[in-house]
Amino acid sequence: GCNVMTARGLSSATPLAERKQVCEDCTVHAALLRRQFRLNGADLADELQEDDREEIGRIFADVTRDNFIDLTVHGAQVGRAALYEFLLDHKKSALTFATDDEWRRYLVALKNTLYAAFAARRIMERENPDAVVTYNALYGINRAVCQVAAARGKPHYSLHASLNLAHRLQSMMISKGDVFTLLRQ
Repeated sequence: GCNVMTARGLSSATPLAERKQVCEDCTVHAALLRRQFRLNGADLADELQEDDREEIGRIFADVTRDNFIDLTVHGAQVGRAALYEFLLDHKKSALTFATDDEWRRYLVALKNTLYAAFAARRIMERENPDAVVTYNALYGINRAVCQVAAARGKPHYSLHASLNLAHRLQSMMISKGDVFTLLRQ
């Protein structure tokens, strides 16, 4: 599961063949965007080392329904960040998992968010960027990257379509922090 799969209405329970097709499409589009806009930056998926994966495995093995919310790594509140898409997708207003299937789906988001936090740490160490820019800093993966940056004293900026649903793609909001930071001002 990932943001692209969620956007296409898929979940970790969707048959593997359908998820693989989304991955292939995403890879093609990512390559096209990188080429057309000359984006030479790092890809989170390529950043993880074997020791990162082992540490993520150890952390993940200790996650329970009682402690997930407080899980923080490299300055990112990954337990909380991973909830964003899950809560939207399941239209939840409370932090409860009604079924084991819901818990498993959340765990997929959590593992992806952990991967992002570890990859972001490596990128920050190597690239030392002045700032981080994401589309919608509320998505779990994006939020983890932004929080890792913030823990290192780096500002992050969020791009988002307009709040006016009739014209949402004709304008863009840009905020320092996430969209809620912008709306609180």
